[in-house]
Amino acid sequence: SEANAQDLGSTTPTASWNQDTDLDGEDEVILRNGLVWTLWQARGGRCLLAVRYDPDRNDAVLLMGNPLANPSAPGEEEYANQWSTRCSGYKVMNSGYADDMFNLTTNTQGVTASSSNGLVTMTHTLSTGSDTLSTLVNESESGALYVRVGLNPDLQRLMKSGPSVMTRSYDGGSLSTSSWYRLETGGVNVSLLMAGALFVESPLNTGFERRDLGLTEELEIFGDGSFGFHTVFGTAANSTNVVPAPVTEAANITFFQAAPNPFNPRSVIHYELKNSAMVSLRVMDLRGRVVATLLPETSLNNGHHALHWDGTDSSGRSMANSVYVFVLKAGDEMQTLRVMLVK
Repeated sequence: SEANAQDLGSTTPTASWNQDTDLDGEDEVILRNGLVWTLWQARGGRCLLAVRYDPDRNDAVLLMGNPLANPSAPGEEEYANQWSTRCSGYKVMNSGYADDMFNLTTNTQGVTASSSNGLVTMTHTLSTGSDTLSTLVNESESGALYVRVGLNPDLQRLMKSGPSVMTRSYDGGSLSTSSWYRLETGGVNVSLLMAGALFVESPLNTGFERRDLGLTEELEIFGDGSFGFHTVFGTAANSTNVVPAPVTEAANITFFQAAPNPFNPRSVIHYELKNSAMVSLRVMDLRGRVVATLLPETSLNNGHHALHWDGTDSSGRSMANSVYVFVLKAGDEMQTLRVMLVK
């Protein structure tokens, strides 16, 4: 297959093209370089397969998609509810998007998936010589946008040994407070690195350890407005595993902090803008629900600004001890800040 081509190697330039790989009369998009090979379809704007070249095996190793263990419905539907039959990659979980017909466009370094209503755009970039796929999401839906990926590092081994051989690691006290997550099977691994997005601790309808699909772990992230994340496809023999440069554009928000943190009874949020912009500030819990709106969208001048949160929701009710997320938007830019309420 394309994934086993003889020109696999770190110096092979990134390329993308249309091809009807499953002979159903509809073109898919192939995006690959010398290390990583991915396959994308218009339905859902999803990544059906992602594989990484493993020099130890001189072969390709499947890391995302898992069509053998969890095939899609007859019409390639995946759904976004309890009837979900499969989770490939970069599936938008908000209502109406999981099986929407996205428009796929390509360039020399990536592929862009745009929803039929124009409200969601995901641009995936794979640079020459890199094992990292960088994703930038721009969306204007009401509230947060949820994106789910189905990870199954080394499917061949998983089918022989079962999911117990998968190990996970992350940098926070829990998944929802982490900035990166890594799933590994015997050295073959996939890592997700956040760039303005957050992890969902327990995505809906994913079961114990997010593995209701057996050999696939369903990992979900969310953000609002413009946000990004990186997917690193690694092997034991050859993986950069380096945090790449941010995928967001030059920052207008030059400072964003809250003190005290942890706090009780209130925390003061300070931020600075390089340029004037339409700004909003909301408080979200770790399930992505808006708890309070501290600043509805308002035009603000450049310079320093400050607000405070007293640990109550929009109805004035005291919130429970937990970690909360301040979501600051300035134009198309979004930054997040985690704070802990301790009573």
